[in-house]
Amino acid sequence: MPLKSIYIYFIARLLTHLGTELLKSKINNRVILALDVTDVDRAIDIATKTSEYVDAIKVGLPLALTTGLCIIDKIRKHTDSPVIADIKIGDIPEIAAELARTCFDMGFDAITVHGFVGPTAIEDCVFESNGLKDVIVITEITHQDAEKFMQPVSEAIASMAKRSGASGIQAPGTRPERVRLFRRIVGDGMLIVACGIGAQGGQLGSAIEAGADFEIIGRMIYNAADPKSVAKEISQKLRSKNETRNKCRGSCVPNKREPSY
Repeated sequence: MPLKSIYIYFIARLLTHLGTELLKSKINNRVILALDVTDVDRAIDIATKTSEYVDAIKVGLPLALTTGLCIIDKIRKHTDSPVIADIKIGDIPEIAAELARTCFDMGFDAITVHGFVGPTAIEDCVFESNGLKDVIVITEITHQDAEKFMQPVSEAIASMAKRSGASGIQAPGTRPERVRLFRRIVGDGMLIVACGIGAQGGQLGSAIEAGADFEIIGRMIYNAADPKSVAKEISQKLRSKNETRNKCRGSCVPNKREPSY
């Protein structure tokens, strides 16, 4: 067995038993801030004001393409929250690995990778993480077309992500029943972040109730007149939803387990 395959095998086994180190260790508010603005000063202002009530910051392509990935250096001066490079890698293994290495070398704590690229590219990204950074695999996204073109394979993607040693998966918060299914597929040790909350139609807290670790919140926070107050209110609601879910685990009848993939 090639050395890289052995490495991936042991990383996958370690994550299965211990869970991820970075984002998992930061769970408190249950909020990931999607910083999808394009103005640098505004981005830094929002990140600074909300840092107390978010667990991580996601730098998406709108901000990254406007400012360059070096935006992380400016963010780091104002918050110690983990920063995710949400560049949605979707390329051949060699390019995927190069992109992952670039993001990690620049100081990003996590990256997102499209699951449709398959296990080789994902394993190469995991290899570049050295087991110290998070690789989050996108299963399906929130808009309606994804139900036709992504959903038919997304359950297999979730299972493949787990086998490939990824830290977690991204699931559509607009469809809590899918989050619940993905949790049964990947188990309790793997990270699930849910997108599409708020402006895209996902109900605040529904993904947490369904088994997600974080809800990704963007426009609800950064378009608010008072981002800090809104972030605080969201954090309180999500923490309450998580407490309710944990109580239910001890008293509710568990759902029938889905078949493994």
